[in-house]
Amino acid sequence: MIYYTLAFSLILVLLTGCEASATPFPVNSIIAESTPGVDATTPTPSTTVRYALAANTQGMIAEFDLLSAVAQVEALTEPVNPNDLGTDYDVIAAFGRWPGASLSPISPQVTLIINTSLPPLDNPMLTGVIQQAFDPQPMIEALEIPGAEAAQIQTTSPRDLRIRLANAGWPDGFDLTIARSLTPALPQINQQLTQVGITLRELSYTTPYPNTHLLLVLWSTDAERAAWSAAFDGKAVLLDLFKLPISYWAVSGLQITFTSGGWPVPA
Repeated sequence: MIYYTLAFSLILVLLTGCEASATPFPVNSIIAESTPGVDATTPTPSTTVRYALAANTQGMIAEFDLLSAVAQVEALTEPVNPNDLGTDYDVIAAFGRWPGASLSPISPQVTLIINTSLPPLDNPMLTGVIQQAFDPQPMIEALEIPGAEAAQIQTTSPRDLRIRLANAGWPDGFDLTIARSLTPALPQINQQLTQVGITLRELSYTTPYPNTHLLLVLWSTDAERAAWSAAFDGKAVLLDLFKLPISYWAVSGLQITFTSGGWPVPA
């Protein structure tokens, strides 16, 4: 009898040891939808919620894996159709302010980081030229994201900036490197700098940040913005360009929280 009892106990121990441990869910990447300061409940992974992301979000969602862990996510190629809600999808999310949609409490910000530790941008005059070369309004118009908010920047005409560069000994302009992370508008940035005489060469985002003249980033909290500045040891100028609001549609009765980047999460 003792032999069978010991054998049974040994089997229980082995079975318990073979169970797969649950992967911790990144609770700190979720915020509550309602009262500020209230932690959201950790969502339970599910594959029953159907989630659609608009085409204008492609390649710009850092928390894509998180969304995929709690829903069946589909990237749309056609314009968003709110009539698909409830029939094809339970949640639809998109950049922009859209009629009939709810607005996320978080609007990610697109910022250009100017690395002043690398020549020639260690010259304050050249850094000033970069800062005054941009007009964010045409950028957001080209993106066709309704409700995007352009930052207020002191802009100088390309002609005047070219004259300033020529007088400072740069009649032919100069070349810079740039990298980006999950951001739009690089073609527009390239175009506006080209008008001044500055040519950009894009580097891989994996390039160490201090080895890049310019870095285009997307952030959502003051802490994230401060972290980007710290990544350059404080030797950088952060030029905010525009904000991107996030809209979403959700079926009635579905509880929604948000990622730190502002994306709705079914809980």
